[in-house]
Amino acid sequence: MNLIKRTVLMKTALFSALLGINAALTPLAEARSNVSLETLAGQWEHVSVSTGLNKEKATIHELLSAFHRHWPTGVFGKLLHDEKGVMDIKNGYAEVQFHNPETDNVEVGVATIWRRTNGHTLMGITIDRNISDFGTSQIEIFYDYDPATGNLVPEKSYAGCQIPESHPAFRPVVELPRQGKNIEVTEFNPGISISLRHTCTFNGMRHSFAGTVIESDADFIGLLPPQAQEYDADLTPGYYTFYDIDKDGIPELWLTDLTGDYQQMYSIKEKTQLLGWSDYKTHFRFFPGVLANSGGCGTMCFITIYTTVRDSRAVDYLNEITSGDFEGNQVVTYTVGNLDEGAENTSEIPVQEGAEKVRAFGLPYEDDVPEWHRVKKVTVRGDGYQ
Repeated sequence: MNLIKRTVLMKTALFSALLGINAALTPLAEARSNVSLETLAGQWEHVSVSTGLNKEKATIHELLSAFHRHWPTGVFGKLLHDEKGVMDIKNGYAEVQFHNPETDNVEVGVATIWRRTNGHTLMGITIDRNISDFGTSQIEIFYDYDPATGNLVPEKSYAGCQIPESHPAFRPVVELPRQGKNIEVTEFNPGISISLRHTCTFNGMRHSFAGTVIESDADFIGLLPPQAQEYDADLTPGYYTFYDIDKDGIPELWLTDLTGDYQQMYSIKEKTQLLGWSDYKTHFRFFPGVLANSGGCGTMCFITIYTTVRDSRAVDYLNEITSGDFEGNQVVTYTVGNLDEGAENTSEIPVQEGAEKVRAFGLPYEDDVPEWHRVKKVTVRGDGYQ
């Protein structure tokens, strides 16, 4: 990870949708005053840039200079004119940090090139703004340099890293490489305890999605809870998705193993918390603000654990246990507990009171289960993680 991007990665966010403008081809000789980043974001993908070159292997300096002549911004002007920053010709990489006195914003510019198998060159550019504020933006730009014409042609539909669809609470940040050819995309939110790191690999022409790693503050994700240590099971997460149980805008993390038999639900607001887990005998259901886990609990025994989720945190639970005998008799019992007090404080309540609590939960959600996505592994963020 490059030095400047390492400090800004978790403090930056994706820019708003680009505006439309008619396509044009601008000649090299046309002089332009500085353009705003808003103008750049809204117009770059509609304008090809003439480089004035007719060589096959143009350098990062030559291509970035041509880009800057047409789209002069303070961030790359500092690098190209003042030579303040990183210009790595060998690895095809450039990087600069710039304080814009007009907007009082800190801007970070990064550019990378890849040689394509058809003799063209792919150039990627990112510009991050307001890096001290989560509500900031990142501009992502991709061009194809055609040595036959000398033009930088916008890759309007460049599938640079078609990452799995996530959740609106997360913001993606693209990191271009100095070493290697992979693109990394990190989805994060300072108020959420996990982040998603997606990797896209280069096949000689373009990048394609290769896998996802979940980075967490917790070392217990994928492990059996203490009350289930007698199970001989591997809960290594194989797939992940998100489900917002209490509809507060912060989703819960839902994991399953490769078989789908063992599933776990976690609150990820500020700090990771296990909400519930299921095995091959049980299954999850969702009520408004409630996670229900139902299944067998022994011979002629059925249990449902209702966990109330409020503001993305588990606050209490209700156990409904139905047991029977071979003569057809059934007994229903209800116990309640406060998760802040621990399971040892569970107490039994009258059947009528318990049944009324269950009725108050309402009907389960009938919306479809979100799409599952493959996860390579879950890692714990170290003390040095930024």
